[in-house]
Amino acid sequence: MTVSTFISRARRLTAAAAVAALAVGLASCASSDAGTAAACDGDTAINGIFGEGGEAGGQGVTVKVGMLLAMTGSGSSYGEVMSHGAELAAKQILAACGPDFEIAIGDHESGSVPAAVAAARKLISQDGINVLQTSFGGVSEAIIPLVQQNKILTLQGGGTSPGQIGKDYLWNTRQLFADPSIPGGLAWVAQTYPEATKMAVVGTLENGINAQTKLIPEIWPEVAPGGTVVLNEQHEVGLTDFGQIIAKIQSAEPDVIWIFEQGGDNATFMKALRRAGVTAPVVSSETGGEEVCKLAPEEFDTVIALGENYDVANPNPFNEQFVTEYKDAYGKNPDIFAANYYEEMFVFWELVNRVIADGGDPTSGEQLQAALAADPTFQSVYGGSADEVGTMSIDEETHLPVKPMGAYTIKDCQLTQVATITEVDEGADPFSGVSK
Repeated sequence: MTVSTFISRARRLTAAAAVAALAVGLASCASSDAGTAAACDGDTAINGIFGEGGEAGGQGVTVKVGMLLAMTGSGSSYGEVMSHGAELAAKQILAACGPDFEIAIGDHESGSVPAAVAAARKLISQDGINVLQTSFGGVSEAIIPLVQQNKILTLQGGGTSPGQIGKDYLWNTRQLFADPSIPGGLAWVAQTYPEATKMAVVGTLENGINAQTKLIPEIWPEVAPGGTVVLNEQHEVGLTDFGQIIAKIQSAEPDVIWIFEQGGDNATFMKALRRAGVTAPVVSSETGGEEVCKLAPEEFDTVIALGENYDVANPNPFNEQFVTEYKDAYGKNPDIFAANYYEEMFVFWELVNRVIADGGDPTSGEQLQAALAADPTFQSVYGGSADEVGTMSIDEETHLPVKPMGAYTIKDCQLTQVATITEVDEGADPFSGVSK
């Protein structure tokens, strides 16, 4: 079945139909926990969106999926929710009479390149993976030669860095980290805090370096009359003592602070900052998700999340059933990382279906990538409406997606959008990238 047929079916799906089918979907998922081609009747909520499954939908096909995640270290919360999202999707797809996606997880230890390369080699040579989901910028760049040599179609839904753009066999389901939202985001900060002129920038060396060291220093003086960057500090992932950096912040006396932290570093930084008595507004390009927020909930109530984010309340039928089943399985709401790695599994399923329709080998990374390049548009938990599933398109040259961006307040670790941010062309007016 083609993606256009899928989208047509999705547009006919009403929210009521999705809810009605959900109960069946939950029951079917429960029967598939053993990871075998268990009983399925093609009548789950997922079937209502993606089709009936069966032979044309990959039933009886086993696809081995590798995941290269932060399972230990300061970013382990990312690995937990990413794996949860993918595992839930695999169960749903099997219950919907689709392929059996067998998942093997490798640990890159929160950004260690040697650990990532070793884990990727094992996934390829010993676990025999056909496709891969990766995370973090530096480690994903490091494994590019491996996935290209072995023709492993790889999807990246975590931190996309410049070195991953346009790379063969590596496709991103998350935008380039931070950069697209910076011009409009800075314009929003200037509008929201009109007296602010002095900005401090703090972030890790893992990702967003261009935004930290080039874009903000260039654009902030343009949108804020008299604006200056009074501090620009980068540090390694996993820093446990922010004392020296906070002392520098106190000395610089910024009016607003923009942070690019990773994983638990967000909570560590925010606790140390507020306990030191620094009250300046904080804007974050990466909050770390709900689990990290819960480590410092009061401090996160003072943070603005700015950039690409996921809306758990989106009434899109694909998203609604995802949130319901994720909460049922894990006892909490999904975040952007659970959503991205969940959604990527359905991208794999759609590609398997396309290759089968063409009479090819659905376990071939080369053929799966060709199917992706031929039509890089897929159904999505982002966007859409109460009676229409959203769509995601990935650019054929850059391998970057188009996703919603915004400014969000945080309360009790839940996001509320207060402005829409859109990407602007280089040299264009940054204020054209923000609307309320």
